[in-house]
Amino acid sequence: MEPAAVALAARSSLSSDQRRYLQDCYEAVHAADRDHFRPFDARFHIALAEVTGSPSLASTVADARAAASELLDAIPYLDKNIHHSDEQHAAILQAVLTGDADTARSVMEEHLEGTAALLRGFLAAQ
Repeated sequence: MEPAAVALAARSSLSSDQRRYLQDCYEAVHAADRDHFRPFDARFHIALAEVTGSPSLASTVADARAAASELLDAIPYLDKNIHHSDEQHAAILQAVLTGDADTARSVMEEHLEGTAALLRGFLAAQ
């Protein structure tokens, strides 16, 4: 659902307020310390869905993020992973802001698969 959301966001005619909102959400997660990274990360993902103009899509992404938060909190914070996530967030934001739906979708798919792989590896080691 998130890959579809970012593709839709990239295809949308975003207002200057929506563009600023996405940029602000990105900057917040980019600047977040370890104690605040996860909430700002979730906020960025939800914001991408919100700017599509579809309340049901935004709600679905928010629900999925809430459901996954406990699992995500189980992943240890590694600077390498946070840096990689930040690079992907920047690429997603850039693709959305430039209207590149295919890249937005592709990078989001890679981003989510990377998170899923971290979860699988961490949970298998438990």
